[in-house]
Amino acid sequence: MQKGFNLLYKVFILLLCITLLPLTGVLAGDVWAGDNRAEERETMVTEQIVARGVKDPVTLAAMRKVPRHKFVPMVQAFFAYDDRPPADRPRADHLPAVHCCLHD
Repeated sequence: MQKGFNLLYKVFILLLCITLLPLTGVLAGDVWAGDNRAEERETMVTEQIVARGVKDPVTLAAMRKVPRHKFVPMVQAFFAYDDRPPADRPRADHLPAVHCCLHD
């Protein structure tokens, strides 16, 4: 009886994981990283980009619109709007303001 129960329990857990697996990306990408981060984008634009002298309205509009957190690995999405390079690429040319200065 115990052997049959263990197998049934393992099958149940496996099916549960397979059923819930598609939800993990949604939860991690949109809830954990925050899908609505317009306020952070605006702060990034005003404090990092405009403060460094970028004035091109098209560049500023693009930086306000593009959801940067969706283009970085999930573990770095929290830091997508910080004024520092990603942890795995410690070069200054990945800073948002540097890109804007190059395109302005």
